[in-house]
Amino acid sequence: MVENNDLLAKTFYPKGDIVIVEDCNTNPELIEKSLKILEQHGDAQIKSAIKDYHNGERKILFSKMPETQNGRTECKNESYVNYLSEELNHDSPENKVRIAVTLAHEFRRNANSNTLTGETRGIILEDTKIIESFANAYGEGIYKKFPEYGILHYIKKIFGETELKEFADYAFDSTGSYWKVNEAGDLADDGKTSRVADAKGSEIHSGTKGLQGTLQEWLGMENAYAALMQPAGFEWDGKQWSKNPGKISNSILKQKLTEQQYELIKNAANLINETDGKEEKDPEKVNYMQLIIQNLKDAINSPFQLNLISSVIKYFILDHYAEDKPVKHTVTDEKSAFLDSSDEINYYANIELSNILRQCVGANYSHTRMPTNSMMDCSGMLVYALDKMGYEVPYDLKASKMSSGSLDWIVLYDDVKSDRQGLEGILNFYNFEGEEIDHVNYGVGMRKDETENQIMDASYGSTWQSIRNNNEKQIIKAEANKVNQTYAPFSTKTSPVKQGYIDFTKLKRKVEYE
Repeated sequence: MVENNDLLAKTFYPKGDIVIVEDCNTNPELIEKSLKILEQHGDAQIKSAIKDYHNGERKILFSKMPETQNGRTECKNESYVNYLSEELNHDSPENKVRIAVTLAHEFRRNANSNTLTGETRGIILEDTKIIESFANAYGEGIYKKFPEYGILHYIKKIFGETELKEFADYAFDSTGSYWKVNEAGDLADDGKTSRVADAKGSEIHSGTKGLQGTLQEWLGMENAYAALMQPAGFEWDGKQWSKNPGKISNSILKQKLTEQQYELIKNAANLINETDGKEEKDPEKVNYMQLIIQNLKDAINSPFQLNLISSVIKYFILDHYAEDKPVKHTVTDEKSAFLDSSDEINYYANIELSNILRQCVGANYSHTRMPTNSMMDCSGMLVYALDKMGYEVPYDLKASKMSSGSLDWIVLYDDVKSDRQGLEGILNFYNFEGEEIDHVNYGVGMRKDETENQIMDASYGSTWQSIRNNNEKQIIKAEANKVNQTYAPFSTKTSPVKQGYIDFTKLKRKVEYE
């Protein structure tokens, strides 16, 4: 029985037979160095596995794997083989610790697909204990060296062990499939038999023609390799998949598939209402978790780590604002300003910004430079929202400064597009009184029951938006001297002179976590 047992975000954690790459190699000297490190921190089970290796009863080999995978375990005739990604086959102080932590994870596997589901929770908890043991020896800086493991420690520290167990159930999957549609609407390849599973792990298609052929059969298309797999980074060398990034992102699927084909993805991903019935989390703990992620973000440098951090953001942060979610909350939703961005931290921070801006509707127009939820002007809206999110922002910020190009956290587009105005995260700049920019409003996307993208605007004096009050698209009646919500485009007569969006990774937190 062969197991693909890497610590991977949901849909990258399969069970059952997979194709083993034969061009494996070993590096006894490097492995021995890593095992010496691990032996100092391992429990009886880990020490027993190390003893088996020294007795020749267990092998440790390096093998080519998808970039979203660090290791897997095979058991034949009660003899174990632990495979490590060939990307780990180099000698450095940091990498020896990474190998040790990865082997600690793999050593806990019995490679029995019938018990993998029950093992998952326990192994996640044990992985947390291992990284905490390393932190006691090397210092807490190790959490930033290995954010995929450090994040588990912080979940337990902030929310408790019970919540960590529930997160393990949410983020780590024990089901197997050749292609699996995850909850973000991506197609994940976990390298098993020719079938397709939905986000819950239920089989929805059984194929017979391998990775590419199964996908073509299910979606009803002629060349899935050229249309989907090549754009996603898959490469075929004539004999095998020489490059396998592990998934086809939702943005590629949405762009390349027909409406009917993409409907299959949406149904399998169950993109709507995934948070029904979830308990509201403590706001202070949610904010603390945001600080942790902000602190770890610079250490995230692989799809594997990004998948895990994305699950944390969805589970602990975005779900905190469950009732204010976009109708479709995929990583690269067409209603987001970050359509072409792989930065999920930006994406979800942007959703939180939009949710806060939406809550400002009805606030009184005021030029106070200490905006509150009931008093603000156009630039004050952003000051208030970013402050509430925990970011440092100057209270005297004005639209002219925001649009000047001097702030590295505001990215300006080279052009202006009318159909961009209401996209989530868009800043629309206007010069109503002269050449200088003197007004800004904000695209906040579309939520449940809304048929058009929405814009939040602080309206000074009487507003032309009141003309829209008899239009069914105008969900909330516009008022004079108020923050109003209206549908995009903001005006058919006046266009923005500039547009931009916020790069949250360039903003500083008010309180940095040490």
